Amino acid sequence: MSKLQLKTVSAIAVVDLAHELILRNFLSVEVLRQMGMDVFTQYRLYQQGESIAENRLAEHHLVALWDRVDAKSDFAFMVGRTVNAKAKGLLANWISYSDTLEQAFHIFQRNVGLLNYAECWRLFEDTNHNEVALVFEFDSALSYPNLAIERSMVAIIAWANHFVSEPLEVKSASFTYPEPHHRDQYTTLFGEHLTFSADENRIVLALSNFQQVLDSSNPYLRDVLKMRARTVSLLIDGDSNTTSQVQTFLIHDLAKYSNIETLLTDMHMSRATLYRKLKHEGATFSELVKQARQQLLSSQRQTELSNDERAALLGFNDVSSYYRFIKHLGLHG
Repeated sequence: MSKLQLKTVSAIAVVDLAHELILRNFLSVEVLRQMGMDVFTQYRLYQQGESIAENRLAEHHLVALWDRVDAKSDFAFMVGRTVNAKAKGLLANWISYSDTLEQAFHIFQRNVGLLNYAECWRLFEDTNHNEVALVFEFDSALSYPNLAIERSMVAIIAWANHFVSEPLEVKSASFTYPEPHHRDQYTTLFGEHLTFSADENRIVLALSNFQQVLDSSNPYLRDVLKMRARTVSLLIDGDSNTTSQVQTFLIHDLAKYSNIETLLTDMHMSRATLYRKLKHEGATFSELVKQARQQLLSSQRQTELSNDERAALLGFNDVSSYYRFIKHLGLHG
């Protein structure tokens, strides 16, 4: 098997989501700390007012946080609709200095990896009907829940409205997920023409919307941030933190890669080298496996699996080891 490609997202994306989850009692600070010192350190810096705009975290942290949200809640809609200036990362700052909304979207579309490489936005112009369609999907080895899709669809309109003086005219919108309980909130943002359980996530806008000038337009600052973004992109491409690599393998297939010999084979690394590198980064293999098991167990809380199936999924050789694990966590089988 070839080496899995390490994927990271903007630390702002992870930390801002964690912050909102804590505010709404979906997450405690202690549970966030248990997710790993990398994410907890970024959270503390954010709380202290430090800039983390160019920092990165492993993608699986973002997915793990989304998995903690009640699928029936309106959390994703509310978070997506809220424009938090404090949570503007490098990409949001860059596009805010665009001349027009169309330019802003093209910058966003081409450089979305600065936020999250998995977000895939496509644009289709229909000059005959004076319309433009924005189509969205996640392209990732990890499984993003519908809530993450909802947040992205809502946020693209909320941020666009934040940048321009005239609110966008949404002609229609379709979503791949089922109709939510809070459907009435959608009409205030997306209008009356809504379709759920659709084949794709699509927002259709009036083409004239895209010609709107941004009040914050600044060519000089835009070029400055463009150069900085190029530097950050090179750093992202060269990221090879061993801890994050191990976490990526574990989140990909915990049952397989909790076996250290299998992991070493696919990482093309000796046991001594792995231990040395993890120690240098302040981590151990057993700690990373434990964290991965806690995260997967949390995401599987509402699935109907037998204890034998859960034990196998978490990489335990027998169910008794699984029982000892959940007892140590203070849980019940």
